[in-house]
Amino acid sequence: HCPYSQILQQKFYKPRHMNLGIYKKIVDEACEFEGVIFRLVCDGEPMMHPNFLDMVAYAKQKMIRPLCFNTNATLLDEYVSREILRYGVDVVEISLDAINKTTYERIRNGADYSKVMLNVHRFIKMRSDLNSNTKIMVSIIDQPEAESEIGEFIAYWSAKVDRVITRTYTSIGGLVGT
Repeated sequence: HCPYSQILQQKFYKPRHMNLGIYKKIVDEACEFEGVIFRLVCDGEPMMHPNFLDMVAYAKQKMIRPLCFNTNATLLDEYVSREILRYGVDVVEISLDAINKTTYERIRNGADYSKVMLNVHRFIKMRSDLNSNTKIMVSIIDQPEAESEIGEFIAYWSAKVDRVITRTYTSIGGLVGT
C-alpha cells in the first residue's frame, strides 16, 4: 500500500529529487556489473522527477538491463508513453489498486480513474503499434478497500498485459493499519 499522503504529513519527511549527476554516477557504477536489475523508484511517482526521461535515456544508453519502474499512470501521457517505449524500458509496472472507479478514487485520492484508464490503455496500444518489447504489468494490493475486486481485476487485465500482480497489504513504518 502506498500511503503517500500519510508520509507527507510526517514531520521527518522532506520531499526532494535526486541530483542528475549523482544518478549518472550510480548508473555508471551499476553498468559495470552484469545482471543488475535497475529499478527507478522514489518515495512517490518516478515520473514526477523533472529529469525522468533523461534518466531513462541515460540508463539505456549505458546498456542497463533490465530497466524497470513503477507508476500510478497519472502522468503517463502520450508523449511520455512514446518516449518510454522508444527508449526501450524493459518493464513498466502500473499500480492501479482497483478495477472500479469508486474504489479506485477512494484508494488513489485525487487521481482521475478515467484519465488513468485512458493512459494505461493507450500505453498498451502504443506498445503493440510500435512492436515494442517493453513488458507491462499491472498490480493491485490485497487491501480491505479492494479485496472484493481482485478476481475482477485479474480477469480484466490478464489478456491485456504481460502479468497481473496481487501484492500483499503491508504497513510502511506503522503509518497504516494491518
